[in-house]
Parts: sequence; C-alpha cells; structure tokens
Amino acid sequence: MFAAKSKRSYLTQVQKVVSLILEIELPQLRQVDVGNVRKLRSLLAVLSSGVPFAVDISKMAQMAELNRNTILSYLSHLHRAKLINLLYSDRLNLKRMQKPDKIYLENTNLLQALALSQVEVGTQRETFLVNQLAYKHQVEYGKQADFLIDRKFTIEVGGQSKDGKQIAGTPNAFIAADGIEYAFGNKLPLWLFGFLY
Repeated sequence: MFAAKSKRSYLTQVQKVVSLILEIELPQLRQVDVGNVRKLRSLLAVLSSGVPFAVDISKMAQMAELNRNTILSYLSHLHRAKLINLLYSDRLNLKRMQKPDKIYLENTNLLQALALSQVEVGTQRETFLVNQLAYKHQVEYGKQADFLIDRKFTIEVGGQSKDGKQIAGTPNAFIAADGIEYAFGNKLPLWLFGFLY
C-alpha cells in the first residue's frame, strides 16, 4: 500500500514497482534475458500511450528487435506478472490462442505511470473495465462490441453519449458508460463495475 503525498509521488512509486518486476523478478523467476529489460520497458510505454490495438506480433517483434516466439513468451510473462491483460477473441479455439487480439495494461494506475503522453480517455475506460471484470470473470475481445464476458454478456464501453446502435439486437448486451450516475435501460454507469473487485 502506498502513502502518496501527491499524484506525482504515487506514480513514481508505481514506476518503481514496475522496475522491480522488470529488472529483478522476471529475469530471476522467468529467465527473461536482462539485456531485453529495456525493450520490455519500451513495449510497456508503447502499450500505455496508444489506444488498445489489434495485435500484430510480427510488427511488435520487429519494433522490439526480438523474434516472434520471444515476444509471445515475454507477453505471457508480463501477463503473469500482472502488468498487462491479454484478450483473445475465442478462448476455446486453440489456433486463435497463439496470439492475443488485444493488449491492455493491467490497470489504470500503470497506464498513467508508464504513458509517455496523454492517455486516451477511451483507453482508460476500457482498461478499467477489463481490470475490474478479469478478476473473477472470463473477458474476451468482442467481435460486435468491445468485450464478451463469460461467453454470455456483451459490453460496449463509451461516454455518456454512447448509443446502443452497435449492440442493437444482441441479447444480453450492455453499454458501460462513463459520466453517468444511474443505470437506465441497458446503459450502466462505468463506475459501478468498481464494486466487482
């Protein structure tokens, strides 16, 4: 637990924990090459600064100057270390599980601490929702909307003006909306998901 005097000191503490994981825990416990720690740090910075994107492992490997298998292995290590969340579009299909469809930082604190530039509000919303739901539920990358939860519920994330066009006609579909206080229809306040953890 951190006692922070300011937002800046809190984010500095979060950065120190990430450094401890990258520089000591991963090399000792997961045999990550110490020479690649800088590349992992850069990879986390890229993931925190952009919007969650469709994953291109070959491009990511080229950018990090690592081979494809090493990148996949390192992503798995970062996921197990609770630095990132890997989302797949179909967890039951083994072929699709070879690479994630989307990558999110594990939580919004990491997002703020590691970002090289201003974090997109949409990225913050989605990161928060994935963090809160992945604790006890199976979260998959959705084909129609942002997420499929426990293979049963479809969730689209957005601001208060987000409409239901994208999920119209989809059973068990909801909008997790930021900037609203109360639920109405299938539109739920995003903050409400914070009570799940």
